[in-house]
Amino acid sequence: MNRSFALTVGLLLAFGSTAYAQSFRLAPASAAPVVVGGEINAGGTVLKGSGFAAEHLSIGIYRVRFDRSVFANTCPVMTATAVAYQTDPPSAQVYQTGRSSCSKTYEVIFINPATGQPSDQTFDFVAVGAVEAS
Repeated sequence: MNRSFALTVGLLLAFGSTAYAQSFRLAPASAAPVVVGGEINAGGTVLKGSGFAAEHLSIGIYRVRFDRSVFANTCPVMTATAVAYQTDPPSAQVYQTGRSSCSKTYEVIFINPATGQPSDQTFDFVAVGAVEAS
C-alpha cells in the first residue's frame, strides 16, 4: 500500500477535484489535509488502517464508514483500487451514501469487466479531506 499511496493521493486530487468541480472548495494554503487509507479484504475485514469501519454488504459491495472524529470538519473524497489482480482488474465504483451531502459513509462496488457482475475483492482505499487551520 505504501508504494501506491502517493500515486493514489495525486490521482485523487487530480481527478477528484475535476469530478466535483461544482461542489469542491479548495482549502487555503494554511490548511492541513486529513488523509486516511486502509486495506479491506474480500470478506469486509479491515486488514490495515484505522479511523474507519468496513463491512461486506453483498457480493462485490462494501461499506466504509469513517469515525466521526476523523473528518469532523470536512467532506472527504474517497477512491478505491483492487489489490492483487494480475489481469482484467475489476473496476471500483465509489459512492457517498447517507442522509447529508457530507456523509462520512461510502459504498464501494467492484464490477468484473468480463461478466459485468459484482465480484468480491480485496482493496486499498484512500480518503482525503481539507481542514481549515484555526
